Amino acid sequence: MTEQPLLIQQKALAFAKLHRRWFLCGFFALCVLIAPGIALPSIGWQILRVLTSLLLGAAALGHSPFVYGRLSSQQRLMLYGVSAAGLLFLVFFWIAGTSLAKSQAENAVRERLKDPDSARFGDFYLNSKTGKGCLVVNAKNSMGGYTGDQVAYIEKSQGQFEAVDIKEDSSLDTCINQTKPPEAAADPTPAEVDAAASNAIAQAAAAASS
Repeated sequence: MTEQPLLIQQKALAFAKLHRRWFLCGFFALCVLIAPGIALPSIGWQILRVLTSLLLGAAALGHSPFVYGRLSSQQRLMLYGVSAAGLLFLVFFWIAGTSLAKSQAENAVRERLKDPDSARFGDFYLNSKTGKGCLVVNAKNSMGGYTGDQVAYIEKSQGQFEAVDIKEDSSLDTCINQTKPPEAAADPTPAEVDAAASNAIAQAAAAASS
């Protein structure tokens, strides 16, 4: 009778360990997907980000139940070291990379201001795919008064930031939507294809009879 609860406990422990492996595998795989979305200011930083993605990918693979069970104790220690290094690099890029990119964007916006020293900056967003971004700024105008929060439209080209425009009547959400890449045209539905074919046939018949 005492063996049955012990067997149940062992099965529950094995089940928990298996799910922990899947959880860690999924967690590091998610980190691999997050890494490319971090805004980085230069190619050198982007190369380091690729190395970070490789570390996170190795961690995701190593923590999978199919691989982890075959690792020796020393290899498991190395796996945990790789996992920790990948996470530390990811956090570092998230904080330092975004901070440096914002600092460069602020310098680009200052070049367009009447009083650069009075600038007060707020939220910052950069789309790593399009190189377009947004930066909230409040600075003094030529009359010496603050304009209130405005949105600076930023573009990054060849590692350099440029303030394309500063708009008073724009919101941060509007700017963020404009930084997204254009959506690809949707494929026509079968009904639209049939309608286009019918119109083409009708036009050809009309042309032939005229």
